[in-house]
Amino acid sequence: MSIPESPLPPNLMPELAKISSRLELSTVSTLTAAIVSAAGRPFSIEEVMEISRSLHFAMFPAAGYGAYQEWAKTKDAQLKKVWA
Repeated sequence: MSIPESPLPPNLMPELAKISSRLELSTVSTLTAAIVSAAGRPFSIEEVMEISRSLHFAMFPAAGYGAYQEWAKTKDAQLKKVWA
């Protein structure tokens, strides 16, 4: 039994990967903004980036990347941190 060819043109696959990546970033950005807004206090850029990084790696693990592996070492502490 042969595997049928994909109905999608091969040149469309990179575009779908880009769209998927942008959706991930949009999701993380929206959640980061919600956390910052709900806290009701000023945040430094570094804090916002830390929240964003933790959300991104928690929702979309990237085990093959060094940045993810470094974050994973402090994962429990990062995910339990309260941003109030």
